[in-house]
Amino acid sequence: MTKGWNDKKKGFVSNLFPPLAKNVSFFAAQSEEAGQLDQSFGFFGGIRILRFGLHEKIYQYKPDGSFVVPGDPNPDGLPPTPLGEVCPPTASIGYTTRQPAAGEEQVLVPISGSGGSGNPPYTWSNEGGGSVSPEGVYTAPTSNMGCSYTSIVSLRCGDQVMDNMSFSVNMYTDDDAWAYSIYSECEYYSYGANWCDGLFVPSEGGSAIAVRRDYNCEGDEKSCGAHSAAGCPVGDTSTCMANCAAAVTITGTVDKRSPAMTAAGCCPSELY
Repeated sequence: MTKGWNDKKKGFVSNLFPPLAKNVSFFAAQSEEAGQLDQSFGFFGGIRILRFGLHEKIYQYKPDGSFVVPGDPNPDGLPPTPLGEVCPPTASIGYTTRQPAAGEEQVLVPISGSGGSGNPPYTWSNEGGGSVSPEGVYTAPTSNMGCSYTSIVSLRCGDQVMDNMSFSVNMYTDDDAWAYSIYSECEYYSYGANWCDGLFVPSEGGSAIAVRRDYNCEGDEKSCGAHSAAGCPVGDTSTCMANCAAAVTITGTVDKRSPAMTAAGCCPSELY
């Protein structure tokens, strides 16, 4: 709080309300430091316009005594507007890669959902290997043998955990190693549709197909195929979809690593 502003405020109140001029310093301190209105100034209430020379500012007071300044540009010589620190209902972690190289750095950013205001009090924390700075700079561990140093980074707003994200360094060098597969549920593909890396539906009506995609330790797709399929006559998709679904025994991500691969550092982030 500057002395110049306090003097202007005191002069304004002295002219209109001389008995209250002595309380101006307290009011100014409350405004700047805590955003609260001294109860002795309750006579303002609602919306009031305060003028200081050529400057004009609208203060809107709330029933609890706090205030806001709509559209405040905060010109020189006027009290700063308190910044709200309201957490949004949702927020997520923005990142460059979940599969960093050993020792690699990347900047993580909070991505706020709608509903927050001001400058939400975000903080970062990390469990496992690596580290994350207060500014969100994540540094991957320099080794991850046995996958024991996989990181779980958390984004918090106040005391709320908004998002968690895993980061894993892969130490395995065999590019063709089969680390995991992702099994989809059945989907309908019309005649001629590309359903899996250049494979096209051959039947005139279409097909219901559940796709399996295979990945190596770096998370690169290495192969693709069907783990269930059924042909669909023209004009009838319900029967073939039911037949396809009846043969599906697994969906989601499945770990295909051997114990030796894990021990040697085959650590795809998809599995953590």
